[in-house]
Amino acid sequence: MNTYRNLFLKHAALNGHVSGLLKDIETIEKQSEILGKAGEPAGKIRDFRENALYEASRKYQAANREKRATLEKKMEAVRARYQRGKSAESELLNLHRLELRFKAMSAEELKAAAREYLAGSLLDRTPDEVDVLVFELSNRGEKGHSETLRKAAVAKGYTEPWCNTEEGKAVSAEMADYPDEFGVTVLKTESGRVDGLEIKKLFD
Repeated sequence: MNTYRNLFLKHAALNGHVSGLLKDIETIEKQSEILGKAGEPAGKIRDFRENALYEASRKYQAANREKRATLEKKMEAVRARYQRGKSAESELLNLHRLELRFKAMSAEELKAAAREYLAGSLLDRTPDEVDVLVFELSNRGEKGHSETLRKAAVAKGYTEPWCNTEEGKAVSAEMADYPDEFGVTVLKTESGRVDGLEIKKLFD
């Protein structure tokens, strides 16, 4: 059997997202075998497999999009719950305190704060905290430190803090299992995962 399909079957408990696709591929292989035993030309069998693979990929992607849409709604609910827990008034007061705090720092203290943020977990900082520090660094002419901090924060997704809650992380991880790119899937094993795996590689 195909190496990749063997891996999917070996780690079936982790790859429920492709169970339907694997069944479709198994059906295509059986039908190809029947055509071969019936003496059909190799070219006809090849065309059948290519067309069947395209349809299986199309069906899989459609299912992925439907699942992603469900997960996006779930993430929106996570965002709404996160934001309901925030008071606009307290957030404004906190922003004012942050501005005063960073304005009172020297340039060296601001750079030290930026290094501390980068060395630690940026996700433990609020978006306002990062934004105010980035602004103050830039305002003091420390654009290099400002840009480095901003890029690191963006890469961590700091503008969507609800994604970094336990619930948000779980939804994000599940969404990663349902790629929207045509003709690819995800293989997960106990030792890691392979993203962007071409579905055609699941055929012998």
